[in-house]
Amino acid sequence: MRSLPLRVSGVLALCALGLYATQPWKEDARRWSEQDVERILNDSPWAQAAPATFALADEGPPPPVPIDSIPQGGMPNPHTAASDGRWDGGVGRARHDEPPVLNVIVRWDSALPVRQALAREHSATGLTPQEYETHYVVTLVGLVPAGRYDSPQMVTRSGGTPDARNPEQMLENVMRYSRLYVPGKTALTPDDAKLDTATGALHLFFKRSDAITAKDKELFLETRFGSLSIAKKFRIKDMLYQGKLEL
Repeated sequence: MRSLPLRVSGVLALCALGLYATQPWKEDARRWSEQDVERILNDSPWAQAAPATFALADEGPPPPVPIDSIPQGGMPNPHTAASDGRWDGGVGRARHDEPPVLNVIVRWDSALPVRQALAREHSATGLTPQEYETHYVVTLVGLVPAGRYDSPQMVTRSGGTPDARNPEQMLENVMRYSRLYVPGKTALTPDDAKLDTATGALHLFFKRSDAITAKDKELFLETRFGSLSIAKKFRIKDMLYQGKLEL
């Protein structure tokens, strides 16, 4: 049985309270508790919260992709939804001088500690070992609601008729506006994207490259989902696992 979507909002609240003081990824994976696994999958060097900002109407021209032509993002938990008149998928209520924000988790599913944690949680991602070996797999959790689409469980960007009921066009547009880069080096762009319709996990595939090394300092992911923009920075020195850079 596939696991339910991650409780992103609950994890963010726990992190804010500082309830996690240890670093389980520095211990033997066989000793990880259930709380350790959840920490690695939601609040670790490989899985971090990122604000997805929804631009206000007066901040500039409309996005290249009309917002009503793609699925609207949001949290799977209906109790996190807000009715600010601009978005319907769990975005926080906007103040008069601030755009609404949706918190998502950006997670490196191809990193060994994340794969080990997913295995301990018995979470089948639907991805193959070969995909992990040849690509950095960066997953966005909380952006697309679980079960939003009446589609096959794992949808790729090819095939199907793009419309509001099918996610293929959304995947194409997310790929178009996504990049992974180290400052001063050539950016990587995804060559594939997949959506797990059961959990809402959105996977971006970047070909592995020697442009990212343990000697680098920072690594950035940037992407867009309709009018939502996400920019997340990772500190590479924190992403060492058992003495090796894991991405």
